[in-house]
Amino acid sequence: MSIVATFQELRTAFDSGVTRPLKWRLKQIAQVEKMVKKHRREWEAALHADLGKAGVDAHLTEISQVLGEITHTRKHLAKWMRDAKAKTPLTLAPGRSWVRHDPLGVVLIISPWNYPLQLQLSPLVGAFAGGNTVVLKPSEVASHTEKLVAKLVPQYFDRSVVQVITGGPEVVSQAIAQKPNHVFFTGSTPVGKIIAEQCGKHLIPTTLELGGKSPTYVHKDANLKTAARRIVWGKFTNAGQTCVAPDHIYVHRKVAKEFTKLLVKEIKKQYGKAPHKSAHYGRIITEKHAQRLNDLIVDGLAFGSAAGGAKKNSRPQLLCGGNTDVANRYIDPTVITGVTEDNPLMAEEIFGPILPVITVRNFAEAAAKINLRPQPLAFYVFAKSRKLLSEAVDTVSSGGVAINAPLVHLATPYLPFGGVGESGLGNYHGKWSFETFTHERAVLKKNNCPDTIKLIAAPVGRVSESIIRRFM
Repeated sequence: MSIVATFQELRTAFDSGVTRPLKWRLKQIAQVEKMVKKHRREWEAALHADLGKAGVDAHLTEISQVLGEITHTRKHLAKWMRDAKAKTPLTLAPGRSWVRHDPLGVVLIISPWNYPLQLQLSPLVGAFAGGNTVVLKPSEVASHTEKLVAKLVPQYFDRSVVQVITGGPEVVSQAIAQKPNHVFFTGSTPVGKIIAEQCGKHLIPTTLELGGKSPTYVHKDANLKTAARRIVWGKFTNAGQTCVAPDHIYVHRKVAKEFTKLLVKEIKKQYGKAPHKSAHYGRIITEKHAQRLNDLIVDGLAFGSAAGGAKKNSRPQLLCGGNTDVANRYIDPTVITGVTEDNPLMAEEIFGPILPVITVRNFAEAAAKINLRPQPLAFYVFAKSRKLLSEAVDTVSSGGVAINAPLVHLATPYLPFGGVGESGLGNYHGKWSFETFTHERAVLKKNNCPDTIKLIAAPVGRVSESIIRRFM
C-alpha cells in the first residue's frame, strides 16, 4: 500500500470517531502489551543482532520500560481523559467552563536505532492513550528490529489502527508530506532540525526528542566509589549509544586522581579484563558508526601532541581501553584524561563508549564550560553538599537533571522526559505522553437566560456603557 493510501485509511478511521472511547484505547494498549510479552524472545534476539544486547539487558533497558509505561497508563487513563473544570469569570456569568483533551488525529512516530523497541512502543502507548491512529516508522539502521516490527504489528492491530512504513529518509519526507496531525521524532539534533523544517512547511506540531553532550560533574565531597560504579553503568550501557549517557565528566581536581582510578577499576569489575568477551557489553550499530568512533579516539589522543602543542602533563592520556575492531563493530570501554574543550572529543555528541575526563578547580569552572555549549538533554551531578547541588540545578540548564545517578530520571512515568533548546522540544512519559498526543481544548457554555450578551451588543446604551466601563 502506498504512503498516501496508508494515511487516508488511518484518517478515515479516526474521522469515524472509533478511537475516542476509553474502551478502544485500552484495547489497543493491551494489544501492545500482548505483542511484547508473547514475542519477548524474538525481541531479545533482534536487539542482540542489532546491538549485541544480552537478553537481561534488552529486558531492563527496553522491554520492561514499555511494560511499565503500559501499566502506568492503564491505571490512570480514565482520570486523564476526564474534562477538567475551569473557573468562569463573573463577566461571563452565568455559564460553565472546562478543558477537554481531544485526540489529534493521525500521528507519525519516527523511532531511532539505539533503543529501537522502547523508543518506538513507548510513544505508541501514549498515542493510543490520546485516542489517535498511528503510522510507525522504525529505524532502518536497526534492521532486525525493524523487520520484526513490520512482521508483528499487522498481526496484532487492525490496519485502520496502526500501520508500519519502512525505508530511509525519503520515506519520512513522503510521510510528512501527507500532513499528519503530529510528528514524534527521536534521534540526533541535526536530523531533528531537518524534521522540524519539513514539518514547519505544513505547520505540523512536533515533538523532538534529541540529544547533545550531556555533562557530568563530580564534586570533591562525592561518594567516589558509588559515583564511579554508576557512571560506568550509565556510560557504557548499550556501548554508550544512549541519548542521555554521560558524554564527558568534569571532576574536581582534589579527587580527580582517585576518581579516575576507581573508573578503571569499575570497568574491569563490570565488564572484565576483556570486555569483548562480556555478554553484557554491546556492539556498535554499524561498521560505519564504529569507524567514526575509532577515528575519534585516534584524533582525540593525537590532539596537542605535535611540536609546540600542549604541555606533556596536559595532553590527552589513554587511561584505559582504546582497542577497536571495526569489522566486528567493537569499541573498548575507553577513558581519556587530560582533555581540553577544544579537543575533537568535545566537538559533538560522542554517542559511543568513549569517556573524556576533564579536571576543574571547582564547580563554577565546570558550569562556565557547560554553559558555553548548547543545552544538553541531561545533566548529572555527584555531590553531598546541599548548597552545591542547589547551585548546580539552578546554574546549568538541561532537559533533565539527575543527582548521584545517571539515566534513572527517564525510567519513571511520574516525571516528564524531554529536552530544551537544541536537545529537544516537548515531553513524554506517563501523563506527559497523554498530553503530548492530545489537544487541550477550551469549552465554555453560556446560559441563555439571563441573556447578559445583550448588554454589550450594539447599540450600546448609556446604562450598558456604564456597566461595561465599571465592571469589565
